[in-house]
This record gives sequence, C-alpha cells and structure tokens, in this order.
Amino acid sequence: MEFEPIAILGSSCLLEGVFSSSDLFEKTLKNDRLFKPASALSWGIDPEIFTKEGYFFNLPSITEGSVNEEEFNNKFFEEIKLLNLKKNKLLDPLYYWIIHTARSALENANCIKYIRHKKINAIFGNLSYPTNALCELSSAILLNDQRENFYHNLINPQMAAINRFMSGYPAHLLVEALNLKGEAFSLDAACASSLYAVKFACDQLHNDEAEIVIAGGVTATSGLFLHISSFALQALSKSGECLPFNKEACGIVPSRGAGFVVLKKLEKALQDHDSIISVIRGIGLSNDGNQGGLLSPSQQGQVTAMLQAYKQSDVDPKDICYVECHATGTVLGDTIEVKSLKEVFEKTSPNLMISALKSNVGHLFAASGAVAIIRCIESLRSSIIPPTRNATHLIDELKNSTFHLLREKQEWPLKKSSIKLAAVNAFGMGGNNAHIILEQWNSQFKLPPTKKIDKKSEEFAIVSVGVLLPGIKNTDEFKKALLEFKFNETWKKVENKDYSIDEIKLPLIGLRFPPNELSIAQPQQLAIIYTALQALAQVKTIALKKTAIIIGMQCDPGIARFDLQWKLPYLMQHHGISVDQQWIKLASNSICDNIQAGHVLGAMPNVVANRLNIQFDSVAPSFSVSDEELSGLTALNLAVQALQRREIDAAIVGAVDFNCNEVDTYIHKSLFNHEKYALGDAAITLIVKRLEDAIKDKDEILAIYDKEENNFSIHAEMSNHELDPLWGRAYSASGLLTIAAATVYCAEGFLPNKVEKKQPVKGMNIRVNIKSFSGKTGQCIIRQYIQ
Repeated sequence: MEFEPIAILGSSCLLEGVFSSSDLFEKTLKNDRLFKPASALSWGIDPEIFTKEGYFFNLPSITEGSVNEEEFNNKFFEEIKLLNLKKNKLLDPLYYWIIHTARSALENANCIKYIRHKKINAIFGNLSYPTNALCELSSAILLNDQRENFYHNLINPQMAAINRFMSGYPAHLLVEALNLKGEAFSLDAACASSLYAVKFACDQLHNDEAEIVIAGGVTATSGLFLHISSFALQALSKSGECLPFNKEACGIVPSRGAGFVVLKKLEKALQDHDSIISVIRGIGLSNDGNQGGLLSPSQQGQVTAMLQAYKQSDVDPKDICYVECHATGTVLGDTIEVKSLKEVFEKTSPNLMISALKSNVGHLFAASGAVAIIRCIESLRSSIIPPTRNATHLIDELKNSTFHLLREKQEWPLKKSSIKLAAVNAFGMGGNNAHIILEQWNSQFKLPPTKKIDKKSEEFAIVSVGVLLPGIKNTDEFKKALLEFKFNETWKKVENKDYSIDEIKLPLIGLRFPPNELSIAQPQQLAIIYTALQALAQVKTIALKKTAIIIGMQCDPGIARFDLQWKLPYLMQHHGISVDQQWIKLASNSICDNIQAGHVLGAMPNVVANRLNIQFDSVAPSFSVSDEELSGLTALNLAVQALQRREIDAAIVGAVDFNCNEVDTYIHKSLFNHEKYALGDAAITLIVKRLEDAIKDKDEILAIYDKEENNFSIHAEMSNHELDPLWGRAYSASGLLTIAAATVYCAEGFLPNKVEKKQPVKGMNIRVNIKSFSGKTGQCIIRQYIQ
C-alpha cells in the first residue's frame, strides 16, 4: 500500500445557517434549503436592483448561500473584536471565517492543547477572485484618481489596505492569530481546491513536516462577482434552485463559506490517544489535460483520479457504499460524473448510493470539497446516508444506471464486511479532479504496511529558466543583466523608473486558445504561457503527460474593475447625482469592457496553471499557490515533494505578479511608505526534474535545488529584495525570481556579490532567503552542479 492512513481528529464548517459540522449534518438530513435571496451585506449593494428592468445589468436570480454576517458578528463578537484590536485594522470577513473555523476545528478535535508544543501547519483552498473589501478598495482608489470632485465621496472605504493581499496573507494571519508553531499557505484548484489541500496536508504528515495539519477551503469572494461571473459563463441557475442529476437543472447557486478538518498520522494519533472520527485511506488527483476544456469536464480525467485513489490505498471500489458527488446542477457536468462513476463502480458496486450536498447548500467553490468531506464523515459516524433535495426527473444517464440517488435519508446498508467506506468527488473548472476515500473509525483498525519513501538520496535539478521582466524578454538578457548588476546599487538612481511590462507577444501557431480569448485575459496568464514556452524550448526531453504545473500568484486587482462598473449607476443615484443613460454607458465603458466568459476565465486564479495543462496535454495535478513573496518557493517545494513521491516526472514551476497598476501603487504607498522602492511586473518559470532523470534525458543542468542546508558550505546569500533596483518589487514573484537568479549564478559559476571576479568559482552554494511583508520567512539552497 502506498498511502499511509491519516486520522481525522475533528472538523468545523461555517455557511448559511450552519455554525458546526453537526449543524450541517442535521440540517441536510432534514433536507433544508440553505440558500436564499442575497443580502446587501454580502454584495455591498442592494441585490434587488439587479432584478429590475432598466438597470445596467440584469440577473435571472440573486439566490445564494452565504454566512449571515450580522449573525456571525453577534455570535462571535468578542473573537472579532480581539482580532481587530490586535491588528488595529478592519478586515474582510474572509479572515474571520478562516480563523474562526480553523480554531473551531481544533477545538472539535481537542487539539488546542497541542498548539504550544506541536508543529501545526495549515493548508487550504482559497478562491482568489476579489472579496468585497478588495472591490471596495479598488473602486475607491480608481474613483479618487479622477478629476471630477463628485467622484471622491461615492465610496468611502472602511476596510484596511491590507485586504488587498487576500490570496496569501489570510494563511499567514491564521498562523499568527492562533499562535501556531507551523506554517500555512493557500492554493486554488477551482472547485477541487479543498481536496487538493487535504492531499498536500497528508503529504506533509507523511514526510514528518508537521505533527498536525488543518486543511480545508474557504470562499469569501464578493457575492455579486460570483453571480455575474457565473452568469457570464452561462452557469448561473435561472430558477434560483440547485437541481443535481435533474433534467430540469439550469445551473449553479453560488455560495460562500468555509470548512476545515484536522489531520494527523493515524499511528501518531493512536500513540497520543487522540479521539479519531474518521480515517483517510487514499486521495487521487488528476487533470483533464486537453481531453476536456477549461469549462468542459472529461470522463477520462475523473476516472483517472478515482482509480489512483484505489490503487494507492488497496481499497476495492466494491467496498464503497456511498459517494458524495460533485454534482453542481448542470446537466452536462452531472451526466459526465455519472458516466465516470459507472466506469469505476457499476460492475463491482452496482447498488452504490450517491448524494449531492449542493442541492442543500449551493456551490461553495473552493470550500465545497471540505464541506462534502465533513458531511461524509458525519454520515460514517451516524450510519445514516443523507438524502438529496429535488431528487426527481432524473437525467437519463442516472436513470439508466444501478445507482441510488436518495430522496430520503437511509440507514447504512449491511455488508459482509463490517468496514464502512465512502468517497467524495470534487471536479473543478480548468480540469482539476480529486477523489478521496474515507473509512469509519473502528478501534479494531489494523495499520497496514506502507511503502516508505527514501527522502535522503534524491536530488533535484533545475534544467531551464524562462523569464519575462521589465526590459528582459529571455534568459540570455536575464543572465547579462545579473552578471553586470552591482548589489550595492542604491534606489536613488532608479526610484522613478517604470518597471511595468506593457507587451507580451505569444506565437499564434501552436497555441490551443483563440486570440480573442487571450486578448481579454489578465496579463498573469499570458506571461506564464510566454515563460513556460521559453523554458520548455531549453529542455531536450520532457514527459509532458506526467508534468505538474504549479504557479505562485495572487489575485490581480484589475478584475475588481467590473465591480465598480456594475455598481456605478446605483452609486450615482444613491448620492443624488443625476446622469442619463448615455453618460452611464460612456462611464461604464471607460472603467472596463462589458464582462464576457473570456474575462472570467482570463482572471480565474487556477487557470494561470491550467491553461498549460491544455496547451501541453499534461494530466498531472496542477494549480496555483498563494503564499505572498514565498509563493514561488512554496510551489517549488510542492513540486519537489511530488517528484520525490514519484507521482510526477517533471514540474513546471512558476510565479507571476503584475502589480504596476493604480490599485497596487496606492496600496504599496499606504502600507509600506517607510520603504523606498518601486513596484515591478514579473513572470518566472523553472523546469525541475529528479537529477537522475535530467542526466538520463541529457538536459543542461543549471543547478541543484535543496530545501534544507544538509551541512553545505554557503558561499553567498541572496534575499528576495536585493534585485528590486533591477526590476522593481514583484511581491508574489519576488521569491522565485531570486531563486532563478541564484540558478543563473550557479550555472555561470559566479558569486552574486563578486561578479567582477574573472575566473568562475567551482562548487558554489547560494542560500536564498525570502521574507514576506507579513514577517513569514523561507529559505532554500541553490547548488552548482558538478559532474
């Protein structure tokens, strides 16, 4: 068996009308409808105006599931007050939901006692579309930049500027708020995010990188943004109902909330006499490659993830009684999921029972998988399988199957084996697939033998570098600039320099995306395609099918312009400013174009990685990572972890940040005015392989990557801010940019602080130190390769 069982010690979730795991299970057993018409608190504007004829934008439904902020604030007033006083800032609900739900999960697991003396990490999916706070900040900054005085008071932002960093900073604040001894980061694999987070949490536990990991997901994106973007994708429910596996299904009901589970190695949990509520037996991840599309799921990709989970766990699909389906309430998506289930289960487990939580709670996106896991755990514990709302008018694919979609709750069926096993599906836009196997905890559980990974003997090679920087379009230009750079150069010479990238040229031949779609995508996505193509051109051989793509990034505030466009007519009317429809049209067009599906996909946080899956037909797990300045380093560590576990054969690791814009410039001056530097756009891509594979493939080995020092002599050190005078401060891309620079120095054999030395240095090791504005730090060693 490849997967060492992981104990789930506790859980917690927070969503519409739900404040705990038991709340969720009780209400879904009663088949409650946990979504309703949206509120102004959730949307930052009266949602009803979007249903009225004549308004700038009309929606067929404003139904959503969301945490009732007023109820939440009243219930947890002291908790919120304490955090506000501590940070002296007003934060978006995103932060409160994460911190509260993670703490509640630790309390539920009886693990608060471990905080002071055990390393507790956290990994969670975070949908990196803009929150209400980021939308509010962006709108105020954009309006206050205008000449006409009446604009200045249309929006008076109450939220702190730190809310701009809504992708990675919430994980950092979680560690600080709970006084955890470990580390945390977030990721985005679309609707599969939570299961991806759980998988990497299990990997950390297997590698002894933490003793306990909190894993799950959160969606706190602006409710208005979720609705209009879903509508633009033609995915929004017209009826305001979620109808999984139903012929009358007409789309999703967007929802917001959070869910977390607390994980620990089963062996350690038994040693520590912890209470165990369930056991993870295996998790399979995959991507559709070019078999589906950014919006179209692939049966083959889903089946791959399922079979991978059973292979690594030695669990037979015939022993699964119940599957919590992804089932979003779109006929196409639900039909493909049933086909996938048939391929895996119909011959061995013909009486499989299935259920669809989204019929009760709507689509929670990045949090949906975590909440589904929680309901599945509660089902295993209670021996009751929950029903599905509106389980009528079944789609033909399900009607013609042997599976049972329950209309009423049902006792767990008796089987020859006393073991109860269930599974959860999670499939996301961009082709991300995940399948997790859960087992009811039984004190008679016997730990099966597992394959141990040799963590000491493996080395990892960086075999190519692709870059796009201000004034730098390829690796040769990058190398020349580095070798000429003097590290004591001051900002006085360059403080007024423009560090923006205003042009990205992609080849039309060979691209799998139409030019009109790419023309409206955010520059982050285009820049990563550019640098990935550049990096791939440098390698001799690469198994693209088994190449993971992991990209460090943060939400681009440019996408928040749409929020201002949608609200502007209301704001003018609300402030008593009389304007005609022609003015509204001109003003709206000056803010941004009318939203199209291409805009939504072009800003989708996971798509910065998943476009490359389609381009190169890679079926390996791929996603984006948000860890602020450490984003690229975290992406690189995840890639090395997967290489070490032999799950992939290569990785395209990237980081990107385009922050030369009005919003980021204002935020940077507001938060960091004591520092003298300018912002810079940047995109970097590395290709990493196991050293033995790089040698076999006859690649040029630029450097060896080491996460730990391993007693190497250090010849030079570099920090992620030392290159700021060259290309500006690139925030989420700054860490990987420094690693790429160290790689070039090692490949050329010159120490970064001694570039005037004529003779190359042999056997050099460079320590790269990366520090985030939040205070989080990380480091790695880049070693020169000596044959």
